[in-house]
Amino acid sequence: MSPTFSCPNCGGTLEYTGQAAQTGVQTISCGYCGNLVAVPNELWQPIEDAKTAQTVNQWTKYLLIFIIVVFVVPTCLGVIGALLGIGGSIIAGIVGIFTSLLPFLFK
Repeated sequence: MSPTFSCPNCGGTLEYTGQAAQTGVQTISCGYCGNLVAVPNELWQPIEDAKTAQTVNQWTKYLLIFIIVVFVVPTCLGVIGALLGIGGSIIAGIVGIFTSLLPFLFK
């Protein structure tokens, strides 16, 4: 439910949907008398605060994605590469020992 307030000219009930604050103009036209009415600050300020909070949340998401892409993914790839390198050298050592023992095993 959108907040409502009265037109100071005719007393008609005006419903504030937040459209005025999105365009930067805090006035709306009265549907009854056509008078241009200023939206009370207490009605449009929470909408502006919500927009600011939404923008902060978006930037927080972008920052988190940036940190993951720039720091976490390369670190994980480096650790995986190191483990594969260690595993590869262990396997190479085992194969080397096995091949050096082959002549003794099959005399």
